[in-house]
Amino acid sequence: MQRTRFGGSEAMPRTPTDADPRSVVSQSKIDEDTRLKVMWSGYAFAKDFREERGHAYMLEDQLFTGRQAVPQPGTCIHCHASVYVPYKKAGGGDLIAGFEKFNQMPYPDAAKLVKHPVGCIDCHDSQTMQLRVTRPGFIEGIRAYKASQGVPDYDVNKMATRQEMRSFVCGQCHVEYYFKGKEKRLTYPWAKGLKVDQIYDYYQEIEFRTGSTPTPALRRSKRSTRNSRCGTRERTAAPASPAPTATCRISASAR
Repeated sequence: MQRTRFGGSEAMPRTPTDADPRSVVSQSKIDEDTRLKVMWSGYAFAKDFREERGHAYMLEDQLFTGRQAVPQPGTCIHCHASVYVPYKKAGGGDLIAGFEKFNQMPYPDAAKLVKHPVGCIDCHDSQTMQLRVTRPGFIEGIRAYKASQGVPDYDVNKMATRQEMRSFVCGQCHVEYYFKGKEKRLTYPWAKGLKVDQIYDYYQEIEFRTGSTPTPALRRSKRSTRNSRCGTRERTAAPASPAPTATCRISASAR
C-alpha cells in the first residue's frame, strides 16, 4: 500500500491478540511523525494516536487504543459511543445527571453500559428526525459561549437555527475539550470565545495543565510566537505537556 499526502483511514493489517482482537487498524500518526511523541510526552496521546477510521469504528477503536495503558475516565465515552439512551438511563431520565455519573466512572465500567458507536438518535429526534444536540458537553459549552456574548440561558435545541444545527450536531464531538476537576467533567473551553487565542486565555486563567513531562523544553514558562501558517499564536507549554489546542491544530487534532 502506498500512502498519499491526503491521509485518510487506510486499512492496515495487524495480528490480533487477546488484548486487542482487531485484525485491521488505521495508520499511526505518532509513528509517522515522532515529534508528536515529544509534544505529548506525559500525555496519553503519546501512547497511541491514529488516523480517523470513521464513525462505525469509533467505539471499537477507543476500546482497544493503546491509550488505555493510561487509566481513562468514563468521560471518554461521550464522543465514542451512542450515549443518549445510556445517559438517560444512568440519570433516571435526566440526561445531565447521567452524563455526570459516566464522567466519574473508570472507563472500563462506563464501556459496559454502551453498545453502539454513534447512531441516528445522537443527532436526530427519533420521532420527527429533526436535528438535535444530545451531547451535554456541547449543550453546556455553547451556553457558556453565548453567555459571553450577552445571551443568557441559551438552549441550543430551542434557540439555534436549522443552519446552525447543521454545524452544531457535528460540533458536539469534533471540538477542543478538557476534563474538569476531580469529577472529570467534560468541558468545552468556550467561556471566553471560540478562537484559539480566546481558548488559550481561558486555559491560562484557570491555570489548566494536562499530564506531566520529563522533557525540559516542555516545562519552560509559556511563551507565544506568531505562526504564519495559521495566523494565530503557537504556544509552548509549562510545567506540563501542551493542552490539545497548543499547536494551533497544525500537527493534529486531539482525537
